[in-house]
Amino acid sequence: MDKEKNRILSSQSTLSLISEVRNKNKDKINYIGSLSFEDRDLVGIKCILNTEWISSILKHKRIYFNVFYLIDTCTCRKKVIEHKKNITKFLENRDIKSYYFIECDFHNPREVLDKLLEIDGELVVRYTYLDMSTLTRNLGSYLMKAFQYTSGEIIYFEPMEYGKNLSQGLEKKDYFPDLGRNHDPSKEDVLIMFTGHELERAHLLAEDVDPDEVILMVPRGDDTDNHAKWNGHARKVGEELACKLPLRKDSIEIRYTPSHGYQTILCDLGKIITDFPQEKYNISFASMGTKISNLALNTATSTIEGLCVYDAVPENYNVEDYSKGVRIKNPYSFPLRIDDRIKTY
Repeated sequence: MDKEKNRILSSQSTLSLISEVRNKNKDKINYIGSLSFEDRDLVGIKCILNTEWISSILKHKRIYFNVFYLIDTCTCRKKVIEHKKNITKFLENRDIKSYYFIECDFHNPREVLDKLLEIDGELVVRYTYLDMSTLTRNLGSYLMKAFQYTSGEIIYFEPMEYGKNLSQGLEKKDYFPDLGRNHDPSKEDVLIMFTGHELERAHLLAEDVDPDEVILMVPRGDDTDNHAKWNGHARKVGEELACKLPLRKDSIEIRYTPSHGYQTILCDLGKIITDFPQEKYNISFASMGTKISNLALNTATSTIEGLCVYDAVPENYNVEDYSKGVRIKNPYSFPLRIDDRIKTY
């Protein structure tokens, strides 16, 4: 498929072409995930291929399963190589012949999508499982946007626990693709930040952005028992961050939202955007919380124009102690199509 057709498919701009190609691909399914230094990146494909209906139709050769694993060149370590061997053996034992390992820069999402489309230009018109478990927030958000008219599922597996220091420093402040800053000097700058466990990176980003007002989206205690420990630590980070920011106290506001409740987070985002109308404010976001909050933010920014999202790129990740284990029971699953995600809300 030539570059122009790839561009059209990537932007999802020609619906008639998409419908035509989709009809040719009814018997093909994609899985897109990542191989990293975390244990949970091995789980997604195994759970999907172990489901009864997928196993049955694969056994009878009624579908063609395409597997794409992204590998971040910045964090490729010995553990990634071990995971690659593990997954290769698993896929070959399941007679999956179409699988790819793609080395790329996770902080350059456009390049990642280009590499996927170079391999398979019709990727975005097939039923797709997008596993965001170990993708960066920036890359995960961009792929959700690229596939927002594609039938499929967004899946997410939590770790059993996170390490104490997830990253160090702030290498640079960047933007999510197509969500850069459109600054109007006549308006006040408001930074809305989801807090997680990373105090240093969040603080450095807020100082770099230098907004007039900061809204901290801090997890509250009404999630499941599994999240109580995570939420408690994230609240401490949010409170400490509020104390460290070089702003007047009346310029810092803490709002509470679930860490893993997609519908409520999306509703809370809607309230904030209503409270700070774009006619008066330059609104920007920093996604430093959970992947579920990042999903809700992606839904909001895909449906409301004029919003900015910062990508806080760390100097390095703590690849030796980032997370441990994986919660296999009850993984998160959301519609890939943006219209269906809005209906979910």
